[in-house]
Amino acid sequence: MLFIFLALVSCRPYPGPPWQDWMYDGPPPSPDGKPYPDLYVHGWQDGCETGTAGQSNHFYKMFHGWRQDATLAQNKVYYRGWQDAFGYCSRYIQQYMSRPFF
Repeated sequence: MLFIFLALVSCRPYPGPPWQDWMYDGPPPSPDGKPYPDLYVHGWQDGCETGTAGQSNHFYKMFHGWRQDATLAQNKVYYRGWQDAFGYCSRYIQQYMSRPFF
């Protein structure tokens, strides 16, 4: 049983429910339908990784950690994406972790 569980868990790139996967891939669709700049998406991915690590339990912290590109930290577009994702993902994970178990 343990081997089957580990095999199934290892197939997913991120632990957790499948509906959370979009958060780590990039921001939600923009309201005007235009794609986000690449630097914003890169900032979103790093910020979401960091936000998840900051508000999660020890299990999630094994898979997520602090991530911020030091060379882009002064870039306004990258940092805006990082801040947006950090705020969104940390609140989402906090609510997810505090939900009733049953």
